[in-house]
Amino acid sequence: MGSRASHSSSGSQGPADASLDARPAGSASGRLSALGTRLAGAVRAGAGHLGLWLGLLVCAALFLGWCGIAVLISRIMPEQKRRRVGRRGMHRMFHQCLRLLRLLGLVEVDNAELLALREVRSLILAPNHPSMMDVLLVISQLDDVGCIMKAELWDNVFLGAGARLAEFIRNDSPHRMIRLAVNDLRRGSRLLIFPEATRTVRSPVNPLSGGFALIAKKADAPIQTILIETDSPYLRKGWPLFRRPPLPVRFRLRLGRRFQPQDDVGALVADVEQYFIEQLGSRREPPLAVSDPQSVGQGG
Repeated sequence: MGSRASHSSSGSQGPADASLDARPAGSASGRLSALGTRLAGAVRAGAGHLGLWLGLLVCAALFLGWCGIAVLISRIMPEQKRRRVGRRGMHRMFHQCLRLLRLLGLVEVDNAELLALREVRSLILAPNHPSMMDVLLVISQLDDVGCIMKAELWDNVFLGAGARLAEFIRNDSPHRMIRLAVNDLRRGSRLLIFPEATRTVRSPVNPLSGGFALIAKKADAPIQTILIETDSPYLRKGWPLFRRPPLPVRFRLRLGRRFQPQDDVGALVADVEQYFIEQLGSRREPPLAVSDPQSVGQGG
């Protein structure tokens, strides 16, 4: 009897002990798994931040280095050669910067269609303008491109000297801007103009300004639309430079319709705006914050 009781007691405690042992072990395993997941996420986030900062700092060094070279070139090179050298230098700098961002896994860019424009001259390049990177995405593919740019960038330490050497055009004086743009196109340039005048804040495009159509009329130059598509908010209006977005940031650039200049500038503006809406309007993006409503229309 004593032996059977002892055996029964031992048998009844076995499963309970096993259950008690299993619960802590299983709970610890779950906690370790959750901790591992959090650590992996933190490592990925940290690597993303580090890559973003590294990429931006190296690009800033490239910009600053080219500006130093541009200052020297502007003092020793004959005037008739400066513009060509300046634009080629901007192209190479943007090309190398984009290459670095790709190598770091920060961006994925499909802009190969722009290569079809390498032999086309006296052409207005008219993209939509979702992000601050749009200038880089276009000029990195084409080596003789002028650009209408914000006047405040003219004296920027990272871009100013290179922009002046390349004879980019300030946007602060409309009459002078139009005159210089027309002269640039008549010399055979490709001229980059953003018809929205500022980064997009109303999906799919802002209301277009009429400057690009007036320049096209006066220079008798066609307007090549470029469709820039991205699923990222990075460097849109109000997005800080060092704020990390989901990576990689993806861009696709497509050649759109080529519009011929018209005497009726208003009708041409309406046609181009409607074309952008039709081509980009299927993308339903969230409203974009504008950090300074007074800046809309001033470029950037």
